Amino acid sequence: MAATGPKWSLYPILGIIAFFEFLFGGTHIFYCSPLFFLYFPFINAVFGLVASFHAIFLRYPNRCDFYLQLTCSVLGTIFFFFSLMESYCIDEFKNSDQEIKDGICHGLKYRAIGMMNSCNSILGNLQTSILSKLGYDPTTSSENIRFFTSISLTILSGLHLLICVLLTVYSGIETKIRLYSYHYQVVISILIILASFVHLRYCCTFFFLYLPLAIGLFSLLQGIVTWRTKCHGSTTRGINIIGAGFSVLLNAITSFGIFCWLNRNTIPHMLTRHCHWFPEREEYCLRVVHFTNPYIDWLPQETDREIAAVQITIQILLFILTCFQFAFSMKSAFSTKSQYLYY
Repeated sequence: MAATGPKWSLYPILGIIAFFEFLFGGTHIFYCSPLFFLYFPFINAVFGLVASFHAIFLRYPNRCDFYLQLTCSVLGTIFFFFSLMESYCIDEFKNSDQEIKDGICHGLKYRAIGMMNSCNSILGNLQTSILSKLGYDPTTSSENIRFFTSISLTILSGLHLLICVLLTVYSGIETKIRLYSYHYQVVISILIILASFVHLRYCCTFFFLYLPLAIGLFSLLQGIVTWRTKCHGSTTRGINIIGAGFSVLLNAITSFGIFCWLNRNTIPHMLTRHCHWFPEREEYCLRVVHFTNPYIDWLPQETDREIAAVQITIQILLFILTCFQFAFSMKSAFSTKSQYLYY
């Protein structure tokens, strides 16, 4: 990919977007937006600018360029998620007190309102002075600026993520980065293991069986063995077939967990009564969550609301991951030539 053409033009566009992210990041901090203390706009912008200028001065991309774009994609995904959540919940922060309110944004408000109030106590007078001298009402203008900043950063972070993903793919193709099925298996298994801890912590359906953790560990072993043998040998094929079966099992359990979550407020019937095996253990698990920080200071209904939100998120995430794990396990099990594993 030479330094010409529409593909290369994405690099200066990335630099422009990163520059505006940096500018809005300053506004994001100065006006004490809810998640200002994470400094994500600055971090995302710096990596975007470095990746952009590094590529602009290259005639052809190299592996360093690929790794920079990959890092930008990962950071961009995290920043886009938090920015989207902040934009969705920005109205919850109009009242600066910490009173309990109904709404899915209560958890974010509880965790961020203290830092936001501390920031306003330091910069509030300066904000008021500047807005008053410009002829604006300090109270309403500050809220409007926060809203506009959050929305702008969400749009910019989405564009940033899209461009970084495209450039990562282009750089990988041009530099002949070889990613085989077992590479994806290792990454997916690590994500399943991480998700399994949340699955256990928030008492998801059949949490006491430890299936996500066990299957995640087996998938990691499966990926390592497949990586070492390059998909050759009957043992490797057998492990991948077993891994595919475990993926189907976990996929079925998470699908049933989603069904249970959707029917959690209905009267138990012939099928949904299986959602609550060992009810005493489930009640104890939920009681433990209620008496841990920060939930010990919340009303029970707010804690239940956040638990439900985390449960459905983890169930959907595990469902998606197991679908990919099954596909890559089957690919590794029945591929006979290395070029068939190239993506």
